[in-house]
Amino acid sequence: MIWKIAPRMRCDIQAFSGLNFSGRRSLVEIHPVGGRQGAEIEPGDLGSVGIVADPGTRVLLRTSELDDGWEERPWRCILVDEKHCYRLKDGRTAVRVPDLDWLDEPDARRCDPDFQASFLPVDTLEEGMASGEWTFGRPGTLRGRVRVIVVDRVDRPYQD
Repeated sequence: MIWKIAPRMRCDIQAFSGLNFSGRRSLVEIHPVGGRQGAEIEPGDLGSVGIVADPGTRVLLRTSELDDGWEERPWRCILVDEKHCYRLKDGRTAVRVPDLDWLDEPDARRCDPDFQASFLPVDTLEEGMASGEWTFGRPGTLRGRVRVIVVDRVDRPYQD
């Protein structure tokens, strides 16, 4: 897995190999001083994900390792914002994605196979950011195929 993390980020990512937060669990903690601690996440370890982060955090899951042309392959952007998150008991903001390939509410504990809908399909990251949605991307099979995770802030995008 390739990680691209903007400076001064704080984020916890819980990855699960199965749907609905089941299967093998991997926890990665990203600290503002530049450290990433926890398990190595392999592509097969991503079937569902929980993200705990400050509002304004953006997590981008890409199936392509290419720096150019990655938007032509399946990808998904998940935003933690005040309108589309829930609060943990300690006050931190979080979102849940019980199935990387389908849209559920940001606080869903399980996906509902009877009401599956795709997240907002967009051609570019900029188009998705302008939509005002909390999650968007290029639909396709993401489960088990994510190769790059980008963690940055909406107001401070990651720069290579």
